[in-house]
Amino acid sequence: MTNEDAIKILQEQQAKFNDEYIDYGGVNEAYKLAIEALKRPQGEWIPVSERLPEYSGLYLISVDDVVTVANFTGTYFMHRGGGRVEVYAWQPLPDSYKKGCAE
Repeated sequence: MTNEDAIKILQEQQAKFNDEYIDYGGVNEAYKLAIEALKRPQGEWIPVSERLPEYSGLYLISVDDVVTVANFTGTYFMHRGGGRVEVYAWQPLPDSYKKGCAE
């Protein structure tokens, strides 16, 4: 299944859900986020004005003209020196290198 196939299925399910149910649990927003994630190429920067990460942890961040790694605490990013930083955009860290994958 391609991302385009998955997007089409999710859009159909989202439309069906909207027609049949009242959205008390945020299901419509979940559909929207899933569709947006599938449309976004891997490694694309996500502006903090659009959204913050869903989970605490380490992320690549863009600050001024610098790309670095920072810890997202659930509400804001902290640089490894312990200082809170103003972040323009972020993206998940790439998967770790697996020995034998590139050989």
